[in-house]
Amino acid sequence: MDIRGAVDAAVPTNIIAAKAAEVRANKVNWQSYLQGQMISAEDCEFIKKFEVAHSEEKQIILTNEGHQTPKLHGTGPDSSGQGTISPSESSQYVQCVAGCLQLMLRVNEYRFAWVEADGVNCITAVLSNKCGFQLQYQMGFCVWLLAFNSQLCEQLRRYNVVPALSDILQESVKEKVTRIILAAFRNLLEKSADRETRQEYALAMIQCKVLKQLENLDQQKYDDEDITEDIKFLLESLGESVQDLSSFDEYSSELKSGRLEWSPVHKSEKFWRENAVRLNEKNYELLK
Repeated sequence: MDIRGAVDAAVPTNIIAAKAAEVRANKVNWQSYLQGQMISAEDCEFIKKFEVAHSEEKQIILTNEGHQTPKLHGTGPDSSGQGTISPSESSQYVQCVAGCLQLMLRVNEYRFAWVEADGVNCITAVLSNKCGFQLQYQMGFCVWLLAFNSQLCEQLRRYNVVPALSDILQESVKEKVTRIILAAFRNLLEKSADRETRQEYALAMIQCKVLKQLENLDQQKYDDEDITEDIKFLLESLGESVQDLSSFDEYSSELKSGRLEWSPVHKSEKFWRENAVRLNEKNYELLK
C-alpha cells in the first residue's frame, strides 16, 4: 500500500481552526513556561519567533526549523504531549487531532521527533481503549507510517503495538481497519533491517493469535488486492517463524508482551531445567 493518497478522507480541521482562534485570542506567557521548565529554551525561542512572524516568514521558519514542530505537539496551557490524544476527549475533536497526526507522520523527520517525544505511548493508549473504528483506523495508520523506517521499527519494539493492534484485528468489522492493521504488521516485518527484530515481531504476532486470524481472513474474498497480498505475505512470514519457534522463544515473547499464559510446557521441570539459565541472557533482560 502506497502512502500517496492513503488518507482516504479530508482532515476535519474546522474544530482545530476554532480552537486555534481561541488560543490565539489569549496571549501565552511562554517565558513562564520556560522558567517552570515545562519547555526548553530551544522550544521557547522557536515559539516566540514563530508567533510574531508574518505568513511568508512562518513558511521560511517551518522550512528551516520544521523538525522542531512535532516536539511541540500539545504544548500549551493545561495540556501535555501525553494528553493530546485522549479517549476521554470528544470523539470529533480526537479524530481531528488524529487526522493532523496522520498528515504530520508522512514526513520522515517528524516520525523520529514523534517517537523521541514518546508519542507512541499516546497511540497505544488510544488503541488499548474502546475507541470507534475511525480512530482505530487513524491510529493504525500512524503505526503503519512509523514502521516505514527501519530504525523506528527497532525502537517500536519497546511498545506493545502488536498486542494492541491484534486485539482490534480480532474484533474488526470494518475492512479499512483490517487493511491498515495488516499493512502495519507487514511493515513491521518487512521494513525491519535486523533479523532479531523481525523475529521478535513475528513471535509477538504468533503469541497474540494473529496467525489464526489470518487463516480466517484468508477464507474471505476482498476487492482490495492489498489485503489479499498482505495476508499472503504475513501467512508465509509467520509460518516460517513457527518452524523455528522453541518453547523458550514462546515464553520470552509472552513475557515481553505482558500476556503470559501458564501453559503445561512452562510448568514442566524439564523446561525450567533446560532454560532457567537463559533468563540471564542479554543482561537479565527478561527479569527486569
